[in-house]
Amino acid sequence: MPPLRVRRSRPRAALGIEGSDPKSSVTFISLACSGATINARIYSGNQYEGSGVLEGYRGVDPPNPNDYSPASFLKPQIQALAEAANGREIDALVISGGGNDMHFADIIADCVWHNMPRVLGTGGRCHEQPEITDRLADDFELLPARYAALATVIHNPNPSDRPALNVKNVYLTEYPDPTADDDGSRCGSMLGEIIPTTPFDFAKVHIDADEANWARSSVVAPLNQAIEAAVNKQVTDHGRPWHFVTGVSTQYATHGYCADDHWVVQVYESARQQGPVWGTTTNWGPIFLLELKAQKGTMHPNRAGHMAYARQIQQSIQGAEGPGPSLSTADSAGGVTAKRGTNGWLTGRLDANGVHHSDKAVFSVRASDDSGIAGANITVNGGECADGIACDTKISEDGKSAIWDITVTRDGVYDLQLTARNRNGATSSLAHQLKVDLNDPTLPAASVADGATVGNAGWFRSNVTVKFPAPGPNAPRPDGAGSGVALVQYSSPSIENGEQFTSTYENGVEIRDDGIHTITYRVVDGAGRSSGTGTFDVKIDKTKPSDQCEQPDGLWHKDDVTLACTASDATSDLSNSATDASFNLATSVATGSETLDARTDTRTVCDVAGNCETAGPIGGNKVDKKAPEIALPTPASGSYLLNEPVAASFGCTDGGSGLASCQGTVADGASVDTASVGSKSFTVNASDNVGNTSTRMVEYEITYKIHALHDQTKARKLGAIIPVKLQLQDYHGANQSATAIVVKATGLTKQDSTASTTIISDAGNANPDSNFRYDAALGGYIYNLQTTGLTAGTWRVNFTATADNVPHAVRFDVR
Repeated sequence: MPPLRVRRSRPRAALGIEGSDPKSSVTFISLACSGATINARIYSGNQYEGSGVLEGYRGVDPPNPNDYSPASFLKPQIQALAEAANGREIDALVISGGGNDMHFADIIADCVWHNMPRVLGTGGRCHEQPEITDRLADDFELLPARYAALATVIHNPNPSDRPALNVKNVYLTEYPDPTADDDGSRCGSMLGEIIPTTPFDFAKVHIDADEANWARSSVVAPLNQAIEAAVNKQVTDHGRPWHFVTGVSTQYATHGYCADDHWVVQVYESARQQGPVWGTTTNWGPIFLLELKAQKGTMHPNRAGHMAYARQIQQSIQGAEGPGPSLSTADSAGGVTAKRGTNGWLTGRLDANGVHHSDKAVFSVRASDDSGIAGANITVNGGECADGIACDTKISEDGKSAIWDITVTRDGVYDLQLTARNRNGATSSLAHQLKVDLNDPTLPAASVADGATVGNAGWFRSNVTVKFPAPGPNAPRPDGAGSGVALVQYSSPSIENGEQFTSTYENGVEIRDDGIHTITYRVVDGAGRSSGTGTFDVKIDKTKPSDQCEQPDGLWHKDDVTLACTASDATSDLSNSATDASFNLATSVATGSETLDARTDTRTVCDVAGNCETAGPIGGNKVDKKAPEIALPTPASGSYLLNEPVAASFGCTDGGSGLASCQGTVADGASVDTASVGSKSFTVNASDNVGNTSTRMVEYEITYKIHALHDQTKARKLGAIIPVKLQLQDYHGANQSATAIVVKATGLTKQDSTASTTIISDAGNANPDSNFRYDAALGGYIYNLQTTGLTAGTWRVNFTATADNVPHAVRFDVR
């Protein structure tokens, strides 16, 4: 096999075990390989480099630096071990694994890198960078499965590609906390010595105290807890001889990176051992950061650190030969009894009368062993008891018991690591998470969740979900302490008959009904402590106002219809009660029209919340603003002959309310008056059932029928006297001529309608005043017309008769 980097702690532990017993001989095989992981795959850019323990590994010093094919990889360490042991029993398999799976080197480099000046765009502490904390969370989530996979491979009785391992005991080692100073406090600065210091703190490239605290509490301590949990799972679930090598962090408590007597390799020491990692003699920060992971020794144990590791490994192996002290816990200390809430939280103490007080909580652990207690140790969150937690360790008078009395006066979660060793050298350890919450949660302000429809004046027009903001179930409160809000208890007379409900805070409570709802609520934290009660009012009005209006009466109306309406709102009330509580809707039918379905106007009525209802339009109203129509064919406008038989013809129609009356001067079909000459009129009056009326009148003339008594076709000689003779007759030809009726000549008109310049004249003044002379013997009228001055052609003699408004004419020819 290629050469492997060997941790110094395990050979020293083997030497220590061999030296403790002259009769024993220890065979030690080291397969440690720098940078290896259990089964977290390693990549260089896009090149796969294996993992190390369960899969092949290219190694930090690969046999062929340019060959990335898995065939060139180092064998998996488990395979190499199985081939080396070749079926022989392995008394102790010591494994230090998990740190590389958590990307320890990347975390260190990232913590340095994220302290670069903000001008480089990367400022801020590493634990404030989501990409780091998210990756760490993912790694922690995968870690239990990696240990389980390791156990499966170790204890596989029939592997197909290697000899089976025969392991008597498996030891997983604890990781030390490298962040301690000489006094056990956190280092103020790590890895910053390689960068020239500046007057400005923000420009220092290092791991600062806050980052160190975060690394201790969020990386090292949880990693050790995960290792111990993996060990316990193998023991509990599978009955396998797995052991957790503890006490390493305790020894490192005052020997961290920045301690004078540091047990951790500093970056300069690594550089001196391995040589610089760049080709030029620059110490510019970014180059250092980019090459930091090449300084493989940095932050690893030095010789003294390996010795501390060796002592704990040796002690764990030798102590495993016999049982260690028994450890037990109690919720009491120094005569004080603790009050335990829910979910394992301590919420205070009980006095002699059983009254709960929240000034402190107590807890105790007892280690007992008949051989006697040789040592007892406790760490809290990887360090000494401080900051609100006091630890009092006592050894009983008979030396067979060690008691840790723990008093806590500050809220928080404390990871206790207790170790006791008996006089036979066997050790026992107990990891216990002590959770203390001495304060009631603060009542959060309730609010309405997004999505509700907001109305006016504080009303909502939809279902409302009331939410109670809180950090989260069993999560720290905003002040960083306590058990965190777990649930909300609430009640309201308007919710399920006022019955009290309990809900996780995320769910809230949905209110659906209209009305003003008062919710009484309080929050309960993860420890079972309750806040004071508060109230929250929610006003909901999802319902539009209601309106009622008169309905059409089914009758016809001459004018527009007005319907009375009322409106009301049962919840938030009308926004304008003065005008909207009572109002009218009306039709608007155009004059001269009629309809069976006149529709009213509309009115929008709103409530205070902003819900609106539109009243109307209301149809079905009968409105008739149109008078009946009259048809009057006869008599027609014009003239009729005296005594001409004319029958009246007329009719009335109405498309609305219906015809009430239709009356003419005479009844329809009756004879029209033609009994006398002159102007006549005929009138028809109509009305409908709502009183609309109409009138139609026709004026006509009654005239005489003219009967010429001279031959109108016979031509006369120009200059001759022509006797123009005629009778006035009625329609039937009856002569109506009489002395009392004057026939008067009004002029001459040539047939082509050209007016004559010659004044009509009679012969010898036979017709004074141009009147025709009545001749009884003739039974008609005569006019001796003088034709002198006329031109040849056909002429008309125009004349009128008494009371007859229609002009008449007879013709004659001259040549």
